[in-house]
This record gives sequence, C-alpha cells and structure tokens, in this order.
Amino acid sequence: GSTVYQLAAAYGTFGNNGVYTAPRLYTKVEDKDGKVILKSKIEDSTVISPQAAYITYNLLKGPLTYTATNVNLGSMPVAGKTGTSSGNKNYWFAGLTPHYSAAVWVGTDLNESLDNYSSNRASGLWSKIMSKANEGLSTTDIQRPSGLVSAEVCTVSGLLPTELCRKGHAGKSCVRTEYFISGTVPKTLCDLHVEAEINSENGLLATENTPKELREKKIFIVRDYTPSVTLGDAAYVLPTKKDDTKPAPEKDKDKDKDKDKDKDKDKDKDKDKDKDKDKDEDNPIINLPEASGEDEPIGESPEKPDKDNSEEGNNPDSTLEGILGGIEDIINGD
Repeated sequence: GSTVYQLAAAYGTFGNNGVYTAPRLYTKVEDKDGKVILKSKIEDSTVISPQAAYITYNLLKGPLTYTATNVNLGSMPVAGKTGTSSGNKNYWFAGLTPHYSAAVWVGTDLNESLDNYSSNRASGLWSKIMSKANEGLSTTDIQRPSGLVSAEVCTVSGLLPTELCRKGHAGKSCVRTEYFISGTVPKTLCDLHVEAEINSENGLLATENTPKELREKKIFIVRDYTPSVTLGDAAYVLPTKKDDTKPAPEKDKDKDKDKDKDKDKDKDKDKDKDKDKDKDEDNPIINLPEASGEDEPIGESPEKPDKDNSEEGNNPDSTLEGILGGIEDIINGD
C-alpha cells in the first residue's frame, strides 16, 4: 500500500510538468544561535512527460463532479481522486491545486469497517485543509504545454466516433473531446456500438418469427466479458439471447394466403372490366335505317322474286353496296 506522505508527493507530479519532487519533512534545522546544523536538499526527477502530466491533471477534474462533491475551494482550480478499500475499511482522497498537493486517509488502527463513512467524507477534510493552505494565492490554472491536440472520441471505446456513437443511448451522445499527445490520436473507428433489431416486449434479439409490430431497432454496446459489478451502461449492452416467439400457426398462414388470392381475383376482374370498356370504344354501335314498306303478315312467306325478274336482288355485292351506302348517308347526315 501507500501512505498519505507518498500519495501527496506523487500527485504533485501532475501539476509540475511531470517532475517528481521527493517529499521533505523539514527544510533546515538551526541551533540556539541560528547556526544551520541540518538542511534538506530538493531532489527532483522527471518521471513522465509534461504532456502526460497535464492530461492526467485534466482527467482528475472529473471525480469532483460525482465522488468528491465535498471539495470546494471556490475559484481555485482543483483536481483529485477518491479511493475506497475492500470492506469499507479505508477511505482516501488525494489531489492538488496549481500550488500544493495533499492526501487524506480516513480509517482505524484496528482495520475496522466504517460503513457509515465514504470517500467523499475524506474529500471534505482535504477541502478544509487545502482552503487554508491556498488562501490568498493566485487562481490561475496550470498552463497546457505544447505538443497536445484535442480530438473527439467515443466515451465507450476511446476510438474515433461513428454515427451510432453520436446518436448514443436514450438521446445522449457518447462523443467527447479529449486531449492527446501529438501523434497518438486514434485512427480506428469505434467497433463497440452496433445497431440491432429486438423484440420490444422482451428485449431479446429479433428473429424471423418476431411479429413486425414488435420489431424495434436500437443502438447497443458490444461487451464480450461479464463485469464483476453492475455498470451504468448495463441497460445498453447488446443482448445475447434470441427472441423465443413461436412461428405463427399454419392455419393463420393459409388464411393469409387465401386473402392474397381473393385480392388477386378482384384485381383480375377489374382488369377484365377495363378490357371490355376498351372493346366498346373500339367498336361503336351503328344503327342502320329501318326498311320502308309494310310489315309482312305473320305466318305468310314472302314472295320469292323470279330469277329472271331481278338478277341484281340476288347479288351479294349489291346488298353490301346498299349497306355501305346507308352507312355513308348516316355519316353525311342525309
């Protein structure tokens, strides 16, 4: 484990351009006459790059919004992290300002569980100490070093976002802007966000048997491991089980087929009606003029003309000419 002494020194690295300064318990010791008999030396060593130090410092501002809400130094910039050991036996908060770093531990010498406490209680103690230590000092934040670029990434995979990442879950995007050391921006697109169709009633993956009215497309997270605790995004993890809805009964299928056949028959009938209308338009009815003269008596046979009397009356061509002539008279309006 670590001590608060070690943690305080370690966290100072993030606000000192990656330079670790070994902690000192004293600066100097003087005798009664003011003569210096002991003097500690400042020991510095670069352990991480200025860019890595700043990125870590920037990340450590996040916990202040959820697990370390008791920290309040007004306008003074602060970054830090809470910690809790197994069995709730130890609570920690380590953090820094642009001027100082410090760490607080809450626990007992008997290693007992402190179920009525939390790491936020430790952050509150830290806040009281550091408020006094930073009183009257500049509130200018730590300057960002050169060699850093910003880029959008998916908050789930850390890779370049896709359109699915931007849509996110429950109307909340999964895209965030982060700092990167130049040359380290991800080049691969997120492969953890996928779109899948589910049964909206049971939340299982849709199959060919899932009713159309229950099919719903959603964006999910692919997770190939089982976390030891329930994560906040558990509701958005892609289901692994398929919908167990049974196929529709054959009778219902036959009914559907019969309905389709009836629809086809009605369509054919409509087509036939349209054809009949087209025929009527292509073949108009022509009313020929009625023959003149008296009606012949019923039961009596008409007299047959002698062959010698009228060759013209027995000629089919002359009969056709008469009909055509009558048609022309109708057309001409005679």
